[in-house]
Amino acid sequence: AATLGVLVAPAWERTFAGVVGEGAWEINADGSRRALKVLPVTEGAGVRAVSSRSHPHPTVEAVCAGVGVTTRRVCGSVGLKVALVALGEVDLYVHLGRGPKLWDGCAPEALARAAGARVTDASGRALRYDTAHLPLSEGIVVGHPTVVARALEVLGHGP
Repeated sequence: AATLGVLVAPAWERTFAGVVGEGAWEINADGSRRALKVLPVTEGAGVRAVSSRSHPHPTVEAVCAGVGVTTRRVCGSVGLKVALVALGEVDLYVHLGRGPKLWDGCAPEALARAAGARVTDASGRALRYDTAHLPLSEGIVVGHPTVVARALEVLGHGP
């Protein structure tokens, strides 16, 4: 599992860093830091999700409906979508199908986990980087542990 990650988003003029077990931060241009923490969805509130702009998938739509997504953002880059989860701006990111590779998931996974998110593949297993198979073909699910558990149930891999 990834334990340290740094994401630089020049278009957003933002940098994010996370060390699992130590925390996650947004780092400003002046060097000041703001701690990031994934928070649970408030009872009765809808789930906010972020989706892929270029890789839509019908099962992701089913997951969003199944967990009660009421607000959806669309953007590019696995790293940016996961940063939105770590920032607390969305509650869930699910990607299934073609597109991302292992290197797309590594730093974002560390950032998300450092901020308190759960990161799994679509079967609920930890992402693996000790393989020659480069695509994230088993998918990626990122969010607060409770929301990820609900998403995995919809995918048929929950308790």
